[in-house]
Amino acid sequence: CVAFRVPGLKESISHGGSGFLADDQGQFTDYLIKIIKEPSLRNSLSGGAVDWASRFDWDKTARQTLDILESVARA
Repeated sequence: CVAFRVPGLKESISHGGSGFLADDQGQFTDYLIKIIKEPSLRNSLSGGAVDWASRFDWDKTARQTLDILESVARA
């Protein structure tokens, strides 16, 4: 994955582990070319993406969100 380093995406991608975060169009293009030209890098990022995604859990996110909402409602 190649994406721009913006809120939401920078938390979703592990730079160098599951993909690359670019700061400008030049970097974005360079990262894409690098991934296309290097199959071993592409394979490594693919495995890294699966590993990174396994760290996220919808049930945990829902519980944490509910805890925050409940604490705000009590305050």
